[in-house]
Amino acid sequence: MPAVIRPYRGADESALLRVWNDTLVQDPISPETFRAKVLLDANFDPAHLLVAEQEGQVTGFVLLLRRKVPFEGVDLEPERAWITAFAVRPEAQRHGLGTALFAAAEQAAAGARTLAIAPYVPNYFVPGVDEAAYPGALAFLEARGYQRYARAMSMDAPLAVWNWPEGERERAATLAERGVVIETLAPERLPEFLAFLAEAMPPDWLRHAREILLGTTTGRSGWDQILIAREGERIVGYSQFDGDHFGPFGVRETHRGAGIGAALLGRTLEQMRQRGSHCAWLLWTEERAGRLYQRFGFQPSRCFVLLRKELP
Repeated sequence: MPAVIRPYRGADESALLRVWNDTLVQDPISPETFRAKVLLDANFDPAHLLVAEQEGQVTGFVLLLRRKVPFEGVDLEPERAWITAFAVRPEAQRHGLGTALFAAAEQAAAGARTLAIAPYVPNYFVPGVDEAAYPGALAFLEARGYQRYARAMSMDAPLAVWNWPEGERERAATLAERGVVIETLAPERLPEFLAFLAEAMPPDWLRHAREILLGTTTGRSGWDQILIAREGERIVGYSQFDGDHFGPFGVRETHRGAGIGAALLGRTLEQMRQRGSHCAWLLWTEERAGRLYQRFGFQPSRCFVLLRKELP
């Protein structure tokens, strides 16, 4: 019986999550996370969560996002659309369901110039397609005209026996001689810190920092979870962590290549270890930045391909 492609309904939740968890085996999801990151996303539209139904059973889905409200620091980005998750049950694959779902999603994206998979903010799940876990999905997308444009890695570092790499602590110490201080963010520097993030860092990073800072008002988090680098009174870099999650962290473009990023990374891992973390992880980074992480003990755990398609 041919599949019906239709918008998501509230009663689909359990069936859709079974498809998700039976198919995307490296990326399982709970009902709570689904509601928080999909249904309660300000840009969620049930008409853009397309469901394939056969004989009363949900057998596949594709989640398309287009901005309905501006994101912090950016406009509605009408030229862009994103697919952040898709799946077809294993036994229903190779019968045209994926093709039908993506045709409907691309039609729903009409007016956008590019359709990307899948680093949408604020609520993406993974940055692209895990090429080791889902080679069939990667081949399917490329057959539909999606082109690779970047690679990314998830990385992890054990902290139980972590120590500074040889020579890095000494190089970090020389920053003070050049007038650069690495320190915990203090409340009195909060206004300039927020201004630094808005001016020099990607828009989504301000949201991440704000979550930590709001946690300091309730006791959920501490000021020692954010470190800054300042040259005189000017903030030139920062890093943060939340539990075992490291990042984001960054340095002003004008100050890169001077060892500030390495010093922030080492000091933050040291802080995490002192707080009792046994590992540090980051969801994704580009391969070039991964070389710095590897110097400090991180190793790739997953590799992703980022893809996009130019729409007519």
